[in-house]
Amino acid sequence: MFCNVFYDRGSMKTKGTLLWELNSPFKVDEIDLGDPVADEVQIRVHAAGMCHSDYHLTTGATPIGLPALGGHEGAGVVTKVCKNVTASRKATTSSSPSSPPAVSISRV
Repeated sequence: MFCNVFYDRGSMKTKGTLLWELNSPFKVDEIDLGDPVADEVQIRVHAAGMCHSDYHLTTGATPIGLPALGGHEGAGVVTKVCKNVTASRKATTSSSPSSPPAVSISRV
């Protein structure tokens, strides 16, 4: 879950739900975000959520390297589109994987 995105002297900071060790709860911590690379987009997230599949990360049922950033369902505005990404519209609303996307994004 992302929230409270703010800028501090050129770096982007936000808060995210991080899993630091197995069999422990996610913890909301401040994280630094780098600029998106060639095949990524940057999205200002307005709403995000955790679901049951995130719980499987905490138990180890879904293996993942730690620390892990939880949450994969959200909605927001696309703010940057990098060179190897095509989009039908820039700075439009994106949506969660469970609903049709408002912007079509694909790798070149």
